[in-house]
Amino acid sequence: IGPFDLILGRQTNRISKLFNGTDGFVDVGDISASIKGISFWCRPSVVVSHTDSLLSLNSSDTITLVNDQVTTAGFSGATVTRYVDGVAGSTLVANVWQHVFVDSDTGFSASDLHIGRAGSVYFGGYLRDVRLYTGTVSAGDIASLADPGKTCATALETAGHWKLESSHPVTAFDSSGNANHGGMAAASVITDVESPVPFSFANEFGYSSSLFFDGTADFLTFPASIKTGLSTTGDFTFF
Repeated sequence: IGPFDLILGRQTNRISKLFNGTDGFVDVGDISASIKGISFWCRPSVVVSHTDSLLSLNSSDTITLVNDQVTTAGFSGATVTRYVDGVAGSTLVANVWQHVFVDSDTGFSASDLHIGRAGSVYFGGYLRDVRLYTGTVSAGDIASLADPGKTCATALETAGHWKLESSHPVTAFDSSGNANHGGMAAASVITDVESPVPFSFANEFGYSSSLFFDGTADFLTFPASIKTGLSTTGDFTFF
């Protein structure tokens, strides 16, 4: 067997939260933390002639999707860089899972955290795996967060992590260990949906792990006992 990297499948639960765009959001409230990095996966339903609010740390510092552009408001005095799928940029497309990271060189208080809403504007589409960081996150680690097959090079200072994959009807659980659990609107406006998720094929098809081939010298060999009886012609199926 070649020198493979083993990619462990993440949670086998494939539930994602579908926000209806009118009154569904997660109300976390004050998490008593100063935030420099915001990471999440999203799949907006509409990006043309449309405005959606993705997240608000408080009444002033917000992340909004204006048409197809991830924009920020507030963050006074800070240098803010937006990333999409691990690369500096701000353009999203509809009905596709994309990773978004908003990086600030200054910390801002998450004193009234809302996921999927800012003021009276809501998000329509899927949101998943929302994380807030108190420390500086390098460009390399941002790229790793956008790639399910990679792990971050450094231990990140996580203030909150809401996977949004639980089927619990009223609670968005915080997986960071800080117990910053959020309250969700009624199940009629935030729906549990079996949907494509932005994680590894191992997770997507229910397996616990998969192998990563680097394209240079990786391959599998099998003993003769396994080959016995196998036909060398016909169709083959694989993921």
